[in-house]
Amino acid sequence: MEDMMKRITAAVLFLVLLLPFFAFTETTNEKPIRFRGLEWYITKREAEATLIAEGADKALLSSSEGDIYRLSAIDYLGTTMGSDRVDDGGFKELYRGLNVAGYKTDVYACYYYHIEDGIIDRNEDKAVFYFGWYEFDYGEFSDYIAVFDDLKAKLSSLYGEPETKEDKYHIIATWVDKDGNTLQLLTNDKYEYISLGYIASGSDERLDAVQVALDAEKAAIEAAEREKNKNNTDGL
Repeated sequence: MEDMMKRITAAVLFLVLLLPFFAFTETTNEKPIRFRGLEWYITKREAEATLIAEGADKALLSSSEGDIYRLSAIDYLGTTMGSDRVDDGGFKELYRGLNVAGYKTDVYACYYYHIEDGIIDRNEDKAVFYFGWYEFDYGEFSDYIAVFDDLKAKLSSLYGEPETKEDKYHIIATWVDKDGNTLQLLTNDKYEYISLGYIASGSDERLDAVQVALDAEKAAIEAAEREKNKNNTDGL
């Protein structure tokens, strides 16, 4: 009996010693989330050079290109509210000629303006890459359910099982890596379109800082204008 207890104790101790090894292995083998392998928060010059080297062509965008987005904006057929974006805080670019997992798709990237000591630097080459996404639009495929399931299976093989949520209008699968970078696959309830977004950890806080700088800049311009017109009583 005593010999058996010693064996059980030894086995338990052995398993306890192995736990840190398993934990370490799981953490270090986790695949980091990146958009087309790009490092987060590199400059627009660096990010765009890599995309173009892959075969991307820049395409023209509408006047909304000065609006930069948060992850919620990948639901691009829904209403993009003010909380989803930062107006004039940077710019987005559209690239064509690339594919993802064998599918042709439009590729978008968002870049926010660099902030130095609270001052906005509007040099586009220094703008910072933080968000990239793919759009699979109406009419491109005959079976969106199959495309969604195929992408989800491929992503799961790379990043593990996602958190999947369904509501009245959407099906959303979300992956988050150990650093907090997020990947989200979304379709609407009728499987009419699919979008796939990758965003860097800490992006919301950085976009909040850009908004603060924009608000301060606007307030300073208005204050200067009031000072210039402090003695102007025309039309009063």
